[in-house]
Amino acid sequence: MELPARNLRESGTVLVDTPGLYSKMKFGYDFMTREFRDSAACAVFVVKTDNLFLEQVFDDFNDLLEQFSRVFVVVNIDKNKSDLQADGSLSPSLESRDPDRIVEAFEMLTMSAPLRRASETGRLHLYPIDLRSAAARRLQASAAPVEPLTQGDEAADEPDAFDDFLNDLMGYLNSTDYLREFMTDTIRQSGKLCAEIRQHCASHLESVVDAEQSRQRTTLDAIARKQQALEVANTTAPVEWMADTLGRLKREREESVNTTRATFREAAQPAIATWLESDESLEQLKSTLKGLMDESCQRFLAEEEIRLTACARSAHAGFSLSSAEAESFAILGIDLPSLADESLSESASPALDPSGQAPDLNPFPVRMGFTDKLLFRSPDTVRKRLFKDPAQEIPARAKRGKLEDNAGEAIFALAEPDLKQRLEQLSARIGESAVDAYVAGVSRRVQAACTKVKKDLDDQEAHANQTLARLTELKEKYRGLSDLAEEVSATVHDLEEKHAPELELTSG
Repeated sequence: MELPARNLRESGTVLVDTPGLYSKMKFGYDFMTREFRDSAACAVFVVKTDNLFLEQVFDDFNDLLEQFSRVFVVVNIDKNKSDLQADGSLSPSLESRDPDRIVEAFEMLTMSAPLRRASETGRLHLYPIDLRSAAARRLQASAAPVEPLTQGDEAADEPDAFDDFLNDLMGYLNSTDYLREFMTDTIRQSGKLCAEIRQHCASHLESVVDAEQSRQRTTLDAIARKQQALEVANTTAPVEWMADTLGRLKREREESVNTTRATFREAAQPAIATWLESDESLEQLKSTLKGLMDESCQRFLAEEEIRLTACARSAHAGFSLSSAEAESFAILGIDLPSLADESLSESASPALDPSGQAPDLNPFPVRMGFTDKLLFRSPDTVRKRLFKDPAQEIPARAKRGKLEDNAGEAIFALAEPDLKQRLEQLSARIGESAVDAYVAGVSRRVQAACTKVKKDLDDQEAHANQTLARLTELKEKYRGLSDLAEEVSATVHDLEEKHAPELELTSG
């Protein structure tokens, strides 16, 4: 909809509409019009009577009076508004009957001291106008030529409050008062702007730049502590830290070999005694003893795995560290037990050899009878006659007759060296493969972790130094801007002293 405004067309006045009370322009219209507001000659504030007494309106009035020497307030009334009476009838409201009473109530009851001073000094003007009716009259008369309305125009058939407002506005803009007040407004706004710039620079330097510089310096201090800890962590090779642990594990394996041999004796001797009293064959005896050996070796490996796992899960994963060295790893965030857990998968104990041979049990302890001696039979001949088929069952009576009285102990003595040899071989394989692989894996992971930490620290240090350099440059720019604002403020102060009477008049 277009409204005729010949007064604006015939002058150099530019009217800019800014967002209204409580408006929320998501696309930034209020920022788009801020430049016009800051450079405007005066302000026209339109408010409904319903909003005239709201606290937000008083805040807006005060903001406008700080910026402009002249503020025109248009109270938009509704002449068709009615009130409900006690008998249920509708009658014209006070707003429609006598809008000036609304303005008087505002001036007498709610106007603050700054607003009252501005009204008394002529800086604040209030106009109760029915804007909808005024717009309707202009639209109806838009087809006919409309002459500009001026003060004292006798062509109007009835007074028009909007014409009075428009005449006052245009009279002000075309007067010398506007030029004088525009100058004083400019001086006032310049001083206020310089003060805001200095305050913003000081506040931003303290709350943002200085705080960020302090944070970056704290970061650099933490990096320096980690670099010192890294130097301590790299002083000694991980293998040297494991020397005591390796010696302890070796001693524990040797003790475990002896313990396993003793356990095998406890299981093997009853099994041999049972065989001697049975009709079982020699092959069955060897199979029984082989099974007991396999169980002993498997138990030996399981115990070694438990010891190695316990070492990896210990506080320092088997590393013999001083308090300073342990603190260094903690500062660097290197979790040694976690690295050790990863290494365990590479250092699994060797699997039990499934193709292991049964004990040879040779020479088997046999007894030489009278007939054997009479026929000049050798012990080997007696064994061959007794065990001509290793898989054939041998009656217990024959065993008692042909075997020595201490045959059980002798058979164990023939079998036990086989177990000892197997345990020693396993122990050697554990030391050469499992433990060595564990130590190598932990050492490799510790070195990799230290390398990564060093790279991260170097990157963090470079970033912190770059940030500090940028902050220092930004700080100098803020100080330069603040110094420039202070210089301009001194010039503005000289102008304020020169035009002090005019400024006192406009400030009311």
